[in-house]
Amino acid sequence: MLVRLVEREPRSPEALKSLIVVQMKTGRAADAEAACLRGISFFPGDFDFQGYLGQALLSLGRRAEAAEIFRTAADRYPDSYAAWMGLATALRDLPDVAGAERAYRRAIALDPAAAEPRATLASMLQEAARCEEAIEAARGALAAAPDHPVVLHQLCSLSNYGTSVTREERMAWHRAYGRAVSRPSKPPTNTRDPERRLRIGYVSPDLRRHSVAYFISAIFDHHDPDGYEVCAYHASTLEDEVTARLKARCRVWRSIHGVDDARVAQLVQRDRVDVLVDLSGHTTASRLAVFGRRPAPVQVTYCGYPGTTGVPEIDWRIVDALTDPDTPETTAEHTERLWRLPRCFLCYTPDEADAAEASALPGTRPSGAAGRGVTFGCFNAAMKISPETIGLFAAVMARVPGSRLLLKSGLLGDASVRERLAARLTERGIDPVRVELLPPTRSAGEHLATYQRVDIALDTYPYHGTTTTCEALWMGVPVVTLAGRFHASRVGVSLLHAAGLADLVADSPEAFAAIAADLAGQPARRGELRAGLRGRVRSSPLCDGAALTRSIEAAYRSMWREWCGAR
Repeated sequence: MLVRLVEREPRSPEALKSLIVVQMKTGRAADAEAACLRGISFFPGDFDFQGYLGQALLSLGRRAEAAEIFRTAADRYPDSYAAWMGLATALRDLPDVAGAERAYRRAIALDPAAAEPRATLASMLQEAARCEEAIEAARGALAAAPDHPVVLHQLCSLSNYGTSVTREERMAWHRAYGRAVSRPSKPPTNTRDPERRLRIGYVSPDLRRHSVAYFISAIFDHHDPDGYEVCAYHASTLEDEVTARLKARCRVWRSIHGVDDARVAQLVQRDRVDVLVDLSGHTTASRLAVFGRRPAPVQVTYCGYPGTTGVPEIDWRIVDALTDPDTPETTAEHTERLWRLPRCFLCYTPDEADAAEASALPGTRPSGAAGRGVTFGCFNAAMKISPETIGLFAAVMARVPGSRLLLKSGLLGDASVRERLAARLTERGIDPVRVELLPPTRSAGEHLATYQRVDIALDTYPYHGTTTTCEALWMGVPVVTLAGRFHASRVGVSLLHAAGLADLVADSPEAFAAIAADLAGQPARRGELRAGLRGRVRSSPLCDGAALTRSIEAAYRSMWREWCGAR
């Protein structure tokens, strides 16, 4: 209808803008780009078309072009809040952290009461491993917009990284978020038959080549079709070959990017979903607010987030006894009830094609006889490299003279992030000569091939790696981890136990350094691990997708039976 309206009134800027908005919301960024260019040619003085064009280019992945569009707009309209926010978004995606920070702060100066620039600045600072500054920015956003769900969502995420956040503050933020999105309507009316075939709905923006997919793929593959139907609600316009494979396993597949929460909840109810599963928690583009509307009788969170959601309408969180021990302290950290699987709560599904590409690429094998020349590595996201983590790195390297440290992360392609991290390492006494900081590689295969340069991987703390730990083990590299008290700092415990490497789990920083140093002095054991660890992992519970799925299905069935008995 809008297309016909534009054809009928080609000189109407309002009609053209409405068309562009619809095209963007429905994932038709290329069509939106063409419409924007038409608008700019007809109405060169109308800034809206420049802004829409920048957004379309961002959606198409053309970040540098988008940055130029917004930079031109900011130069022409220096008091335009929208121009500076657009520029900040484009520069963040490049990435150009320093430039994006300047643009965000300009937007804040133009509208001090706005929460969005403070919240998005906080998110970027978090990714750049400046978590304490990020928390300060997010707290400023909350002061500007108390009880704002987007700001609370950001603070919840940050609470897993920042060392200044207390347990009480963390729970207060999660509970406040839950209150902000809690809007249950009429109760679901699904048929209360405890043994019937169940419809399971999975909600995520990450049903594509993404870390979450490495751990959810096995469940999609192994669900028993006689007992369970799979529905997926994909909250992203990004799709790839992984998306296609997951989609083929589903009875129902719905793209919900840009669809409002109330409408998504209606879709879930119309699809008669019995158990609705959140796979994102407080991560980017999650749809927790849908769960706050209680569209399904049983609602669960799993896999994608290392803590409570705070949403009172989510009934259960699936974990295991190693990640979340049965203690009053653990219970107090959750608004959900915990369902502890009798095994590792995850199953890793490696991409065999990526591993094959990595094996075919030339690489430098580490040497390190009796510890000398050993290369320690950590490929976790820069935001996980906390002060505690750097302290662990420093202690290990002090105990292993001549060793080197290889760090690799997506944002290490940004000069400002590299410089800050290098300075933090130097402050803790790690000689810069012994450190190498690597930017992201062009392909997943090249990323995995970089493990050929690593003897021993060192986990982060208090927020452990998950995909990175599994990747390291798959490439024959042992991982040393430090066990903490809560899920984020206990995932590595569960993964290493599942892989048969429980002896690499430390219970103190001193033990962490001792385990790493001892392994550095055992070249024969490292050689055996390099040669056989992939086979060992493949045959371990860590890669047993059928067993995990049966365990999760049993959990769903028990949760469902409980709901059927509740009146």
